[in-house]
Amino acid sequence: LLTVRIVNILYRSNRLFIESVPLTIKEVFKVKRFVKKIGSTLLAVCFLLQALVVMPNAASDSNTAIENLRVEYTKNPMGLECDSPRFGWQMTNSSERNVEQKSYRIMVASSSQNLQNQEYDMWDSGKIDSGESVDISYEGKELEACKRYYWQVMVWDNKGGSISSTEEAYFETGLCDTGWDNAQWIQKNELDDGGITSYTIDLDFIIDSANAGIAFGAKDSNNFFMWQVNSYDFRASKAVYLRPHIKQSGNWTVLPPTSGGFGPEVNITSAIGYDSDNVIGKSVHMQIAVDNGVIKTYFNNSQEPVPTYNYGSVIPLEKIAFRHNTDHNATEIARYDNLVIKDKTGSILYENDFSDANSTGFVGGTWKDGMLQVGQQTTGEVFVLQETAVVTEGSSAPMLRKEFSCNSQIESARIYATAAGLYELYLNGKRVGEDYFNPGWTDYTKRLMYQTFDVTEYLQSGENVLAAILGKGWYCGNIAHVGENRYGTEPALMAKLVVNYTDGSTKTTVVTDNSWTCNTNGPITDNNFLDGEKYDASKEIPGWNAPGYVENSKWKPVKVTTAAKLKIADSPEAQIGETVQQVAELTVKAVTEPKSKAFIYDFGQNFAGVVKLELPASFTTTHKGVTIRLRHGEMLNDASGTGDD
Repeated sequence: LLTVRIVNILYRSNRLFIESVPLTIKEVFKVKRFVKKIGSTLLAVCFLLQALVVMPNAASDSNTAIENLRVEYTKNPMGLECDSPRFGWQMTNSSERNVEQKSYRIMVASSSQNLQNQEYDMWDSGKIDSGESVDISYEGKELEACKRYYWQVMVWDNKGGSISSTEEAYFETGLCDTGWDNAQWIQKNELDDGGITSYTIDLDFIIDSANAGIAFGAKDSNNFFMWQVNSYDFRASKAVYLRPHIKQSGNWTVLPPTSGGFGPEVNITSAIGYDSDNVIGKSVHMQIAVDNGVIKTYFNNSQEPVPTYNYGSVIPLEKIAFRHNTDHNATEIARYDNLVIKDKTGSILYENDFSDANSTGFVGGTWKDGMLQVGQQTTGEVFVLQETAVVTEGSSAPMLRKEFSCNSQIESARIYATAAGLYELYLNGKRVGEDYFNPGWTDYTKRLMYQTFDVTEYLQSGENVLAAILGKGWYCGNIAHVGENRYGTEPALMAKLVVNYTDGSTKTTVVTDNSWTCNTNGPITDNNFLDGEKYDASKEIPGWNAPGYVENSKWKPVKVTTAAKLKIADSPEAQIGETVQQVAELTVKAVTEPKSKAFIYDFGQNFAGVVKLELPASFTTTHKGVTIRLRHGEMLNDASGTGDD
């Protein structure tokens, strides 16, 4: 360091000298030769000085510290399920260079008090001559499940001194082989879904080529019913047929499944008024009437259904979709117009005349002559899916709750939880932990992680409430190019709360089972990583996750299910690595209003996070029912800065 500083000063002085004094070319070269001679001499002197430096043999610099103690790469982890957890730390010095570790000693105790008293009853590694400070495996006594252990490390450095860590460091084991105490997977009860299962779908269509495919009850592009008006396969007899289909988990079946794939194809030539030679380019009105599991189909306002089909179970409204397919030399192209959906009382739930060329309400297709055209002269199968399902009662994110009592002084309490989907836990009205997106994304068919929380401070003597909200997440939400329902169709929760008392009395254990209740009419009406979240403040349920709340008729018993039915791994594994948490809070750098009631908030950087939006009470009072749409992007799509699509 001394050498570098001296040489830099010399050359900086040289540059200043040349710049401040006019010199000839010859004089410049003389100066350079002089600088080189002086520089060589100074370098030799510096090396000599460094060789003469005497290393101190006293204790290490007081600025040396042992920090960032980690077990399994995590600070004070909870819920470890490994026999030999690995330790790690960092040695730092703010004032001296060339300080390195030569030896270490790890001490582990079964309690904080034992560690303070230097009673290392679990493991004392002794002094180990090694510079290693990561991936050092525990080699002590067998660890118990669900127990916290405290540890400390001492390091000897190359200066002859020793340093001990001072920060509190511990790790806590998970459930290990103790199990979940009969905790079960629970989710909303489909029988109490509350979704619309009696409705009518009216629309006009024009077949431009071969067939038209109208889908309903669509959860996504792999699960729906499709009524195909077919003029191609029966052209030899000049007939037009209706072919009912169902697609489940990507697999097609012509209804009913017992028909061997041929289904109840119905000749509708007379019902629509055109044969296969004349139906192309003609407008036809169609109505699909669904009453729970019974489906009736009408054409051109006829009062006689063709046909009537009983599916045998309820068919929620979900989304509408249209199909394009090229198969066996037939290219399916059709246009659609005047789509109207009504409930059983005749109230309009959704209508679209496709008059807006910039917003058809569907993902895909093209706008043509005031209609939505689906299909083109290409091969393959394409589905044009409704952007948003009609929001109905019982379609919100499931809210789960369980009441229980604690009747003794509480010593400690832990929650072990996981989900098929995402979960947020609440205990007596307070959110548990600071994590986002638990339990994280793994291949749920092979591995599902659970998290451990210390909730001792959340509990109280007497009545308590454990609650949760479930989200779709990666389990059944829309992800990447895969679409929805990658692993399953409805999120589920499994959790276990263990409360220990100071008097040693029998512990309280609360598990997820059929005693829990569920409400699917809350404020989060939809949630999805790619499609965003929809929140309706008017549906807030004050106090639902705290003691004293009285449940109404919208709270229903949960449905108990299994890992096999959810198509996930049988036994959850303890959390590996750190969870997703907030690391910073950003403020807006600039706000513009390119057009009325449209604001662009510029945070000045790219980031992954969530928006905190605060609205004054005066605004929410005077604008009750107003919709505020937040959209996120890395850049605007055009140079005008209007914020338009």
